[in-house]
Amino acid sequence: MIITNYQVHSTLRAYDQQLAEKSRLARAKAAKNTGPKDEVILSQESKKRLTAQKITQQLIRQFSDGSELTDTHREILSRLSREYGQPVEVEKKEGQGLVFKVPERESSGGTRNASPEEAGLLNEKLFEITQSIVYNNLG
Repeated sequence: MIITNYQVHSTLRAYDQQLAEKSRLARAKAAKNTGPKDEVILSQESKKRLTAQKITQQLIRQFSDGSELTDTHREILSRLSREYGQPVEVEKKEGQGLVFKVPERESSGGTRNASPEEAGLLNEKLFEITQSIVYNNLG
């Protein structure tokens, strides 16, 4: 009996296809056998807090972007001024980030940049007030 080249090639091609199918099945089976995945379940309250935190960061970023102030931004600045006891303005300066402008200590009517200590406190208050407003607005 004579075996032709075509029969040899056909047999080798079928063998090659079987090997490929076997390795694909082995990979699929290995993926199914992986252990249980960690799952985190967040309560509605936690989801609300996370959402509020993300929105708060966006609002504060908008202060430093120089974006036009919205009603929410004006409300935040109003509350910040009330808690500070004097009018506070926020502006962005290149390389410095947010700069808080407060009235001069003397009654000259001008404004000055807040000292580093004041700026740190105002920055913390800004975050707290913004988060409070956003959290309350989420309902």
